[in-house]
Amino acid sequence: MRCIIALAGLSLLFFPMVCMASTQPVQPSLSFEVSNPSASQNGSLTFSATWNGYVSYNIPPEQIMVSVFFEPDGSRLGTFPIPRLNGVCTSENACMYRTSVKYEDFPSGTFMLIATDPLSGATDRQMISILLHSDGNTGFFTQGEHDQMFLLASAMLGIFLVFVLALLVREKT
Repeated sequence: MRCIIALAGLSLLFFPMVCMASTQPVQPSLSFEVSNPSASQNGSLTFSATWNGYVSYNIPPEQIMVSVFFEPDGSRLGTFPIPRLNGVCTSENACMYRTSVKYEDFPSGTFMLIATDPLSGATDRQMISILLHSDGNTGFFTQGEHDQMFLLASAMLGIFLVFVLALLVREKT
């Protein structure tokens, strides 16, 4: 009898079983648009992003980060943020982000813009071409670079705290 029960138990290991499981919610998506740069050479460029996701499952970011790459050689100019409109999402599934940037802040050339949701990693890309006008504002593209300084400062503080903790543990023993 024990042998039959053991064989029946082993045979269950080879049969597919139905089990209840939950599926994860759909990850957010991002759509990114840039106003026509040729139409507004003396004005500003408008950058818009729409975050689509379920607000109850995914937290929408406060801002979308846009990385700017020079197209011919792929060099990175820097990043700038696009803040959320009115600070709140207009619906359960979508949040709008918009900002205007002076045309003079961009140097001349063709650029790949990559908009990224820093929380979920959703991205979208756009290419723009800026006609000859100036060298641009390099300080504008360092707006998103403060995150690296924060990481460096927090790492240094963490190392210091581990060192202090090690000294305290050493004194106790």
